[in-house]
Amino acid sequence: MMTQVDPLLAGRYRMGRLLGSGGFGAVYLATDERLHRAVAIKVCSTQRLPPHEAAEAAQLFQSEALTLARLRHPGLTAIWDYFSEGTDWYLVMEYVPGETLRDLLRRTGGPLPQAEAIDYARQLCSVLGYLHRQQPPVVFRDLKPANVMVTPNGQLKLIDFGIARLFSPGKLADTSQFGTPGYAPPEQYGGQTEPRSDMYSLGVVLHQMLTGHNPSTTPFALPPISALNPTVTGALETLVADATAYNIADRVASAEDFCARLDAATARPAPQLTHVVPRINTYTPTVSPNNPPTGRQPWAPAPQRIPSRPKPANGVGRAATLILLLIILFGSLGAGGWLLTAQLPNLRDFMQGGVVAAIPNTSGLPTLTLFSAVDQDGRENIYQLNLRNGQSRQLTHMAPNSRASQPAFSPDGSQIAYTRETRQQEGITNTGQDDISEVWVMDRNGRNGRRVLPSYPLARSAAWSPDGQWLAIEAAEAGRAWRDHDIVLVNVRSGEVQPLATTPSWEGGPAWSPDGTRIAFHARRNSRCMELFAAELATREATRLTDLADDTCSGTSSGDFWPDWSAQGLVFGRKQGGTEQLVILDTETGEYTPLSTGAEPAGHPRWSADGQHVLFEQGTGQGTALARYAIATSTTTMIDTGLPGSHLADWQ
Repeated sequence: MMTQVDPLLAGRYRMGRLLGSGGFGAVYLATDERLHRAVAIKVCSTQRLPPHEAAEAAQLFQSEALTLARLRHPGLTAIWDYFSEGTDWYLVMEYVPGETLRDLLRRTGGPLPQAEAIDYARQLCSVLGYLHRQQPPVVFRDLKPANVMVTPNGQLKLIDFGIARLFSPGKLADTSQFGTPGYAPPEQYGGQTEPRSDMYSLGVVLHQMLTGHNPSTTPFALPPISALNPTVTGALETLVADATAYNIADRVASAEDFCARLDAATARPAPQLTHVVPRINTYTPTVSPNNPPTGRQPWAPAPQRIPSRPKPANGVGRAATLILLLIILFGSLGAGGWLLTAQLPNLRDFMQGGVVAAIPNTSGLPTLTLFSAVDQDGRENIYQLNLRNGQSRQLTHMAPNSRASQPAFSPDGSQIAYTRETRQQEGITNTGQDDISEVWVMDRNGRNGRRVLPSYPLARSAAWSPDGQWLAIEAAEAGRAWRDHDIVLVNVRSGEVQPLATTPSWEGGPAWSPDGTRIAFHARRNSRCMELFAAELATREATRLTDLADDTCSGTSSGDFWPDWSAQGLVFGRKQGGTEQLVILDTETGEYTPLSTGAEPAGHPRWSADGQHVLFEQGTGQGTALARYAIATSTTTMIDTGLPGSHLADWQ
């Protein structure tokens, strides 16, 4: 506790509210009046400590300052000043907004989404590797969720170096034994800590993120991950077990080794960019609107509306039955305690309509849809709608003059790519020439957002590869002419960028073929009409798929847009002659099949995974709404999102 709070500390810092406190001091939010920026000031007061403890606390505090002063890493807080006044010591640091990983885990009430946990572990592994490569190595010695900040964009930062030490290989024991039970390795209670000691703590933290288990309740005896979270792979469970071995000689050897094994345990095959069997040749498609292929009948019935809520009793009854079966089944196997501890929060969410995955989807019809809509304050955000119970939740919270749109589920449903746009002038919409447009990826719960393709000032309309490793993005480099957009590929994990379609024209709206060897997109090449093309990944050669006569297109918004690919063919929106309708193109035969979705304009279609339904946006008297078209019955059903102007949707 500070002995006094002066109006301006050291003549420049105006102290604010308390951010947190611990065994070695308190941290306050403050303002640097000289540089006009927010800072965090850590205060260590030794006034009430016995002399020997005061000297030890001051030494630890000074050690933290000197350690941080020479380190530079995105996972570390920057130090800007260090001084003492009377019996108080002050450390001025970068202010890191967000919440601690401990608070995040408490708020979640269970394991984190696996992709999020792995991303956090990878970030911690990176910063620990940096510390251990210093000469001499820096051992953090107190890695735990309370000492990790999670920023709003999903970046982790270590925030407490109070007991970090420089590793001396010849030393038999640490001078002082500090640490947190459950997270600290055995040698920290009377032996010599070294870099592998941090690997123990990292393994414990990863275990907690994957299972929700509090390690302080079972120090040195973590329950098997598979008993708490059966979805975790064996390789990942083995990595955690090796990192948390009781004997230091049996542990993962280094942070680099941990990172490599983490990548290997979670890797998926990369897309095939070097070999392809060509399937599309240049041809003139045969339009046969009056003779559609067998199995596709013109639409006849009037649209029907999905009920906004199912009967509550049915959902609760199914959940109660599921819980009872889990208790009987897993209790008899001796793992009921561990499993129910981890899964009851998910079952509770399911009873409230929050977790769709609790009920197996046997119908083939998607259960979740993502869409963008404008709220009452005029801000466009992304929402998630449960198609079974009608409940929705807001995933993004954009600032004024900003919008989030064009959401896209990753193939496994764990991540969402979307477009963030910031208007530089009032009244500019739809990515005007002076707007900022970026592609971001977030977890399916709306957390852990991070920008991809930062080297391009304009990026939008992301589409996932079938294996979830790549994004195809409509993008433009700095200095390009207005709407001179290209299609580029970016590896979500490594950030590698590969150009695909780069002509002096407008290419956009990419969509991957089901086998991952081609990408369809709309483009305006030597034509007034927007038309569809497909580029081979192996050769980068593009083939024209649709060919419209110029006199059928009026203005720059006419033609074929927003393709989406499935085994059934390409579905896309066609704006021509004053009408907007959906069309399916059979890429093998070149035949078109218009979909009779009604008299209102229809666009931005998206296939269901089984290729039997199409999600699309339909014009209404009040703007746009979402609807789905069933291929087998040729019927359209409106989807009630509860928000006017719902559009640019995806589903899973």
